[in-house]
Amino acid sequence: MNLLYGLLALLYFCCNCPCLAFAKSPSYSSLHKNVAVVQGPSEINMPEKEWTFIVYMAADNDLRRFAHENLAQMVEVGSSDLCNIVVDLHTRLRNSTKVSRQYFVEKNQLVRINQKTTEQPKDSGDYRTLIDNYNSLAQQFPARNYGLILWNHGSGVEEPGKGQGPVINTSQLFVLNPVTNKLEIDRSIPFFDLLSIRDLSHRALCWDDRTGNFISNAELKIALSSITQYGLNGKRLAIFGCDTCLSSMFEIACIAKDYADYMVSSQELEPGTGWNYSYILEPLAHINISPKQLAQHIVESYNRAYQSITDDYTLSAIDLSLMHNLEDNVNQVAHLLHQSIIEQLSSSVKQAIRNSIHKTNCIHFANPNYKDLYTIYSNLLANLSKFNFREAHTGAQLVSQLTQLLEQGKYIIERAIIANAVGNSLKQARGISIYCPDSRVHSSYHNLFAQNPWANFLSHYLLR
Repeated sequence: MNLLYGLLALLYFCCNCPCLAFAKSPSYSSLHKNVAVVQGPSEINMPEKEWTFIVYMAADNDLRRFAHENLAQMVEVGSSDLCNIVVDLHTRLRNSTKVSRQYFVEKNQLVRINQKTTEQPKDSGDYRTLIDNYNSLAQQFPARNYGLILWNHGSGVEEPGKGQGPVINTSQLFVLNPVTNKLEIDRSIPFFDLLSIRDLSHRALCWDDRTGNFISNAELKIALSSITQYGLNGKRLAIFGCDTCLSSMFEIACIAKDYADYMVSSQELEPGTGWNYSYILEPLAHINISPKQLAQHIVESYNRAYQSITDDYTLSAIDLSLMHNLEDNVNQVAHLLHQSIIEQLSSSVKQAIRNSIHKTNCIHFANPNYKDLYTIYSNLLANLSKFNFREAHTGAQLVSQLTQLLEQGKYIIERAIIANAVGNSLKQARGISIYCPDSRVHSSYHNLFAQNPWANFLSHYLLR
């Protein structure tokens, strides 16, 4: 029975990651199984509510079966006098016909809206689709607080070039632990190590299989800027959520910090089922919840959904108002580490850094180039005594400054991560990762983060 359960679970919880997919996409008899759909009015004139919660559901890919399940979860709750729940869906029918739909989510049914403007399918991997659709929906559903949830694949700051689809089957990465009867990631498989030596030139969210397009991190910044400036008339998003893999990264939070108050995302892979929206939306139907409370509730709901299924899960909520401080801190640490390498005696500093950040000594995730920032700081503090310098006075100053900055950085992270859910295999993960490869820095990282002092430090640290 345990083996049967494990095999069924393995098929069901296909990972929500661009490089992990079913061998063949499943087919369905209807667009939305077991969910009633009715036609809405030709014009929308909604009063202002406390919340408008918009899910940009890019499901024209191997994840579309899970879109139907998440929509079914949403109608369990539905919109209320306090909250508009709106979905911008891009998927395909059983006959592979691509469709775009927009829905206002009511209790027990979806109301199709904006039918004339969504007759022609759009490319969900085009950032301009996200901008146009979100801005239009935000104007139609005015609110004091706005949420944007990106639903799809995600790969942090590394991604294969455009036009490259999923390249590995999920069964190659997940195994059933017969002791715990839970699914876990087999981290001995070197897939992401193999992937990391390819020539990667893009990173991605919102993968569209039909067009081969996706929203890169550079395009995400453009989209968030346009949405807040034009769609929200200068207001910030209250919640920016990534129902995607590997997105809770320092670099992505630095992009989002200028456009949102809170970011909710995962350091690790997400199961294909993603967030449980019936859990997440429960309080919005009944109480006036603050953005901070909602961000924390989303994390708590994720923990509720997955703690009995797998030990390999993470989700965290970040207070983006503190990201300016953390960005400044990381930049200063990177500069001092670079200076320490220049002033080192023999290779003592490089070796101590390697002992601190190598994947064998540091909390990392399915992509081992993504490492927990808090853990890196803690390890560096523990290894500063191994830094040896050509000139003792200069070395003492560098170590003193690094000690202060690393302690300060840990304190900022503790304050910035307002909620953090982790499985038993990732108990030391503290909610935010940073790009930290062991062998080389991809050109893709430099394309967007060329002026980033952390990228400059990595280049010098990894220089042989």
